[in-house]
Amino acid sequence: MARQVDLILQRGGEELLLVKLSDRFTTSPLAASDLSALQAQLRPQALREVASGRLLEWQVLPRQLETVMAEARRSPKVAFASHVYRLLASPQTLVYLASEMTVQFTPQTAPAAIAAVATAYGLRQQQAVDGIPNTFVFETTAAAVENPIKIANRLAEQSQVLLAEPNIIVQTDLLYRPQDPLYARQWHLSHSGGAQSLVPNSHISAESAWELTRGSRSVVVAVSDDGFDVDHTRF
Repeated sequence: MARQVDLILQRGGEELLLVKLSDRFTTSPLAASDLSALQAQLRPQALREVASGRLLEWQVLPRQLETVMAEARRSPKVAFASHVYRLLASPQTLVYLASEMTVQFTPQTAPAAIAAVATAYGLRQQQAVDGIPNTFVFETTAAAVENPIKIANRLAEQSQVLLAEPNIIVQTDLLYRPQDPLYARQWHLSHSGGAQSLVPNSHISAESAWELTRGSRSVVVAVSDDGFDVDHTRF
């Protein structure tokens, strides 16, 4: 089976599978007058800012997605346009692409070779990453024929590249917390240290687990623990 370079996200040495959303895309922010003109031209079903205003999310009918995206890309006012994704393993997590990517080259890769790679993929070197040798942030240019996800996957296969990751923006929400006035005292469920002088991470990460499921009263769980007082009056 062919490797889907457009649906694999390189992250921390792992490959995360993506699903492309069929009813929305993003563009770079626009000046108010340019936005009004483009909105009248594209006629989206909905339009909103995401990522604290760093991107605009356009919602359209699925059958119109590719056509409207192509029209947006033809606009001289749009510096960047991209599909929106979600993680296959975490469907509620939306992944937005930025126009940047981070690439780490092997120590022996010369500056001329790095420049050649950047030119071949339509990238512009922006800055070096402090503390990591031969690692740079690149930005896609108008010469790039693929998005940062595809480019990162192609670069990751090259011998002179140690790491290539697109810079992404993930839409996150605060974790669920019970509406219980005494919840803060139940440090074993979740805590952040602080005044109780608790050891960091000495809890069961219940809030993260509640994002997956909050259980059911029909399920009975028995816990065996020798850390209790058998002479306690409750027993």
